[in-house]
Amino acid sequence: MSRAFLYMVVKRYMEYKRLTVMQSLYTLHRINPSRLFFSDKDDQRLQAETAATMINARLPRPTLTFYPPSKQGPSMDFTLVGSTKDRIVALDYLGSAFLYDDALRAVYPLPSMKGPKQNYPVSVAVGDDLFVMSREPHPFGHSAEALIDHTYWWPRSEMHWHSIPPPPYVKPEEELNQLGCGWYSEILKGSVYDYTAVVESDVWVSAPNYGTYSFDMKKDFYNPDQGAPFRLGQWSKVGDWVLPFRGRAVYAPELKLWFGFSEQEDDNGLSNRFICAADLEKAGAAQPPVVSHQWGYTAPNDQKYNSTASFLVHLGTGGRFCVANFFTGVRRHSMAVLTGVEVTRCGEGEALRFIEHKTYRYGGLSRGQYHVCLL
Repeated sequence: MSRAFLYMVVKRYMEYKRLTVMQSLYTLHRINPSRLFFSDKDDQRLQAETAATMINARLPRPTLTFYPPSKQGPSMDFTLVGSTKDRIVALDYLGSAFLYDDALRAVYPLPSMKGPKQNYPVSVAVGDDLFVMSREPHPFGHSAEALIDHTYWWPRSEMHWHSIPPPPYVKPEEELNQLGCGWYSEILKGSVYDYTAVVESDVWVSAPNYGTYSFDMKKDFYNPDQGAPFRLGQWSKVGDWVLPFRGRAVYAPELKLWFGFSEQEDDNGLSNRFICAADLEKAGAAQPPVVSHQWGYTAPNDQKYNSTASFLVHLGTGGRFCVANFFTGVRRHSMAVLTGVEVTRCGEGEALRFIEHKTYRYGGLSRGQYHVCLL
């Protein structure tokens, strides 16, 4: 199913003149991804000329505005869930949550999380469910949870949070307390940088010091009469290696490959970012995943702006993706650059062709306002 819209979240500040304070808020903007790609009617000369230029554009009007509980608190987290790719779960730093259904233009309040997560948690959608874990998992409280859709068992649509134990490499609370002031350094050693969803129900997370672990989100039906109609799976170790991606990787079923960003240093010590592909289903305990394809892409290069974040979004079918790069200028002006890319197979072999289409630049944000994420 092709994506009807991309969703860009922008953080803004609104001034209360009577109180002379700033209230942070988040606006959600819908972007039609088809504008990032050439049509079959465009001739090759026009495609070559347009691909080499950057098209200036303004963001569409906001579809929805999110108000966090604090005027200037930590950032909110947003994740796209469901097979229709038009439902967004929003979380704040206190653990409050709600669901926005873009098809219905409706907001659905969700139960609060059992424990808040710090900025930029690991969030992975698995079907209609959601896996959320602190980037530095720990044994104190609820560092990992799953938002589970109960609609399958109950006649009405309901979603509830369920606690998940931290990965097995996390030391118990008693052992950490014995480390004294060194307990936090021990937790930082288990920081998760790379993650993705694998097969139908597994979430893979990688910690450089411990390897890659898998959590099974599959729901087993077993006890509907006591208010617990299912149970989730368990953690298991996949291997001592880490995933070959930086950040979240996405699966393209039409190509049967996972795609994400990778970074390599050149001879001058500068970090260059690539888009790479790997088949994770071939990985095992003694067989780390191998990058089968890697492409450099035309990333914007402007000395007046510093790169702040990058996102790779799979658009559903046809091997099409959107590559998003966010930047902040010296005067704190923000810019988002979106590029449509297409990956196709060359005949019946394993060779892939990487095609860059159009690039749009979205600016127009005033000082202190910036792009947060692309879903």
